Amino acid sequence: MMIQKNAFIRKTGTGWQLTSTLLIVAALLVAGGCTRDPKAKAEKHFAQAQEYLRDDKSDEALIELRRALQLEPRMAKAHYEIAKINMAKGMAPAAHQALLQAVKFDPSHKDAQIMLADILVGFADPDTARDRAEFIAKTWPDDVRSQPKSICARAQRHPLANGSRKCSPLPRTTRAHSSTLPLCS
Repeated sequence: MMIQKNAFIRKTGTGWQLTSTLLIVAALLVAGGCTRDPKAKAEKHFAQAQEYLRDDKSDEALIELRRALQLEPRMAKAHYEIAKINMAKGMAPAAHQALLQAVKFDPSHKDAQIMLADILVGFADPDTARDRAEFIAKTWPDDVRSQPKSICARAQRHPLANGSRKCSPLPRTTRAHSSTLPLCS
């Protein structure tokens, strides 16, 4: 039996065999591939969730979105998508919680802000809804959906509204100043 003097490979009677040095290097390379960036993995789960949503598979999408949030808890767009799914299922309180997370991690997420204002009006929380509507109207003045009357109109169709809300200027009840903003009452 002939043995080559190489630190990485030696020839034995049964063929080529890797030495422990090469095995360690290979193990480190494999382990390095397994510890990829969590943000990249979260984005992959988010993309898979989007595909499930396109195929009307909301339960599968929820699973992927939750996996994304396990890896990247501050992913506002995943919180927003969960809120949309929860609203479609009639789970407004769960949607509300997801939206609070979405706007906490990305205050500039316009769609999440608008949807949150809609839910707050539906929950009959006029002061918080008014504050949110003022913020939205100031931040995105050119977006028709951000105007208080638009928020009110959507709130009248809100599943929690029961047709009982009408648009009217509401005085602030918890603020010292007396500005009014037309919202639902």
